[in-house]
Amino acid sequence: MNILPQNKGYNLFFTKENNNVVPMQYARASSNFNNYISDPMAINTIKNSYMPGPMHFGVNNFKKREDHMLFDIDLNTAYGTWLVNYKRGTFGYKVGGNKRYYKGYSYFGRKHKEGVRFFKLKFAVKTRGRENSRLYRRWLLKTTKVRNLWLSDYEITGYITIPDIEGLPQRFVDEVQAYEEHIIEIDSVIKSEGYNNVYINEKELSKAIRIKNSNNPLSKEYKMILNSSTGFLSIADKALYYTMINHIRAILFKLIDVIDKYNGDKVDDDKIKVVAANTDGITVYAHKNFEFILESLITYEVNAKIPFTFEIDKIYTLEEAHFTPNDIRKAVN
Repeated sequence: MNILPQNKGYNLFFTKENNNVVPMQYARASSNFNNYISDPMAINTIKNSYMPGPMHFGVNNFKKREDHMLFDIDLNTAYGTWLVNYKRGTFGYKVGGNKRYYKGYSYFGRKHKEGVRFFKLKFAVKTRGRENSRLYRRWLLKTTKVRNLWLSDYEITGYITIPDIEGLPQRFVDEVQAYEEHIIEIDSVIKSEGYNNVYINEKELSKAIRIKNSNNPLSKEYKMILNSSTGFLSIADKALYYTMINHIRAILFKLIDVIDKYNGDKVDDDKIKVVAANTDGITVYAHKNFEFILESLITYEVNAKIPFTFEIDKIYTLEEAHFTPNDIRKAVN
């Protein structure tokens, strides 16, 4: 009997002994345990909150040039790498299974070794076309049916819940305050603490990443297993899952910040333009001779400072690109 990649992955990566569990049942059991030891108000807030998902946008209003190319820059095994480093304690934070609710907490920041906090923020901005809104593209894209957000061509308003990691709540506040007309305030805070019933099998994850990045005949199979198995985490512990998702968002922001710093006050022809983002990577539009510059920025300004690895995956022309309203990718021949 064939075992689905996501089921095989969950047994390998989220159980202690690859116990051949039914992932959906096992994930719900983990969730039920964490919910049992938590404040019901906290669980209700997490369950019904909008937490930003993977960053995903594409723009097509940049000036086209004959001597420019598109460069896809991707994180290598983003979620698997996060899980391994999270289990090792590399990031210096943990998402506890016990969730507690606090109304109107008024500061960011977390004391050493405390569990991750989740800030529920109430906000509103006036915008001239949400599709051109930086806030919309970077935090809210593909959320038109979320109950806690109200989106129109002239206003974006609602509630968003963000894990207090990598300075993300403050970054969101700064994004909102950049609008001439805005409102932003803390509604409540969920604090996580104590034991989390979600198990992460570092040994099997590390083995899978090695196989995926090798010439092993099983490389493609393990790539599929790694890419498909993390979805069950959103059932086992939504807060933990979205902490992972948003840490990857923060890593993409680091790369974008490095590019913005490089651009500085350069003339337009010499700038590197970020034109798309897709879950664990970005697409930039730059001069065809900029591959070495990009490699240097990625290697020395980003990869050297994080436990992740960015790499240039594809280089292609506009004619080879496939454009959608929210994405740019190289067309499949």
